[in-house]
Amino acid sequence: MERQGDVMIFIMSLIICLLYLSFFLWISGSLFIDSDEQQVDREYLFVSIIVAIRNEEANIIDLLDCLVSQNYPTELYEIIIVNDRSTDNSTEIIKPYLSRFPNISLITIHQTELGWGSKKWALNSGINQAIGTVIIQTDADCRPPSTWVKSMASKFDDDGVSFVFGPSPLHSSIPLLSHFFEFESLSQDSISAASSSRGLVMSCTGRNMGFRKSTFVKINGYDGIEHFVSGDDDLLIQKFASKSNAGIIFNYDSDALVKSSAPATLNEFLNQRIRFASKGIDYYLIDTTLAFKLILPLILLTNIGVLFSFYNIVAFSSAKWSIIFYCKLLADMVLTYTFFKKISYSWNILAFLFLSFIHPLYITLFAISAPFIEYKWKQ
Repeated sequence: MERQGDVMIFIMSLIICLLYLSFFLWISGSLFIDSDEQQVDREYLFVSIIVAIRNEEANIIDLLDCLVSQNYPTELYEIIIVNDRSTDNSTEIIKPYLSRFPNISLITIHQTELGWGSKKWALNSGINQAIGTVIIQTDADCRPPSTWVKSMASKFDDDGVSFVFGPSPLHSSIPLLSHFFEFESLSQDSISAASSSRGLVMSCTGRNMGFRKSTFVKINGYDGIEHFVSGDDDLLIQKFASKSNAGIIFNYDSDALVKSSAPATLNEFLNQRIRFASKGIDYYLIDTTLAFKLILPLILLTNIGVLFSFYNIVAFSSAKWSIIFYCKLLADMVLTYTFFKKISYSWNILAFLFLSFIHPLYITLFAISAPFIEYKWKQ
């Protein structure tokens, strides 16, 4: 006979997982809505692309080649590279581009302002110099397609839009790992994308995002979040959501998909994920949306419930606990499959099933432990 406590845990886990399923099905429904955008005689906005770099000599050439090859009027976009105290050959590599392309400029940071995270200070320095109506950001190890700027800028034709973010899958040089990194990174994008389509702002990635400079100035930029070492993306989008009434949308256009390098080693992967999850407690101490504060614990508690289901299935051969796992599996499958189809990307069932088993463990571990673990920022 089952103990009353075990029954209660099962019921609570089932209720939480059903809420998770209902929420994911609801936001997935927004992905079935086609937005037929016909750009007729559109007015091109001036765009400032800002990239903060530190010791990126291995990546900067490929990035610059991507950025100068955009199918956007050259006279209507600028590229601002902010050199954040690099000690390698990055600056020397950039110099020939400065003479060849008049729309490229270089800012050199010698010292981070006291009380600021280094990357935010670098980005803020670039934003202050930018003359564009729209600021678009990416990272040095990213490879934007030639259609990226045009696609991202087009979303700001709607005056009500203040923030746009797009898909950014991670790729590894090892083909097998690349499938898993791609799926895992796009799965995270799927939650933020579908939520935003329902008017709920979750997160975004600095690898592929843009915003109106005027709105950035109106909400006082990074003020209040400047001291966080990370968070130039997720904390900023939350500030846009909580401090302005302008729209925040996801760019589903496959022309806006930006590929980026995945962590090369296990230590890099762990450090990256700890950094991502390190602000878990801080999300509740600063201005973030109510939806964000409610959805985060729902996701965490669902994954904890799945861990309980794994334990009870293995330890006690309790078949009823499989319901918890299948609820989450169905929710994740519907959302990711629909999202991948929306952005014209191949959905990999093997990667999906593999991640379905390991996700609950590492999401739970990182969410609980990361706020108390020190991580390394790029030196």
